[in-house]
Amino acid sequence: MEKLFLRRNEPEEERERMRNAGKNVWIERVRPRKKISRGRGKRVMPELVTTIRLDHESVVGIISLAGIEEIPDLEQTFLTPHELILARALRNTKRRREWLGARVALKILLLREGLIPEPRGCEVRKDDHGRPYLHFFLDLEPVKSVDCSLSHKDEYALAAFTASPGIRLGADLEKISPRLVLLRSRFINKGDCLLVPAAEEACSAALWTLKEAASKVAGSGLRTGLHNFVCREKDEKICLITPPQGSSLKATYFLLDDYVAAVAWAAGAQKES
Repeated sequence: MEKLFLRRNEPEEERERMRNAGKNVWIERVRPRKKISRGRGKRVMPELVTTIRLDHESVVGIISLAGIEEIPDLEQTFLTPHELILARALRNTKRRREWLGARVALKILLLREGLIPEPRGCEVRKDDHGRPYLHFFLDLEPVKSVDCSLSHKDEYALAAFTASPGIRLGADLEKISPRLVLLRSRFINKGDCLLVPAAEEACSAALWTLKEAASKVAGSGLRTGLHNFVCREKDEKICLITPPQGSSLKATYFLLDDYVAAVAWAAGAQKES
């Protein structure tokens, strides 16, 4: 089977190929930079390098972290007062950039889908398990509940959300490198199977991101042991992941340059107590 490499401007032919193949996942090309108004004039909206739509209510966006550094007043434009306090408490420049990029990507997606009127219409908070969730302000609360997941790695940050009722999702992003090959015993299960032949580094990164995304859905994090999750690709880039406890999850993964992004989802998944 053909590998799917997502680039900054995925051609229309590729989107059409996926539709003709009956896939429920398609890619939107990067939109032109937009300007948003916030009091003192117009500002440039950072762009997502890739947008991946899982269905009509579930979207994934990936942003270049290098790009966001060029935009002035980005924190003041996108972050609520509470988020600004959290951002300024991060002393490590790299960590702060990753933290900011994931939230900017998420809010761009929410703006595009009409779920918030401006970037500070909601903020990302964390529950008692450290899992992110969206808090909408006052009359901005959407009719449907929205679940979200964030991830980042080196040059990119990823955000995903779903407004599908009762759906819980998890997302992860990882760079293809020899490091994960050396760590395979920590996350590979003998029942794992990917359909697309790939180099060992790419295969390792795909399985890691798929299982990490699934662990976020299950609410278990890394403490459960990713080697206890069994991942089997049933169709091109559509996987079924069986956790050590609970029902199986669905997942998909995508390649972006030297990175792998994965999203897993399930209905009615519960947090661990």
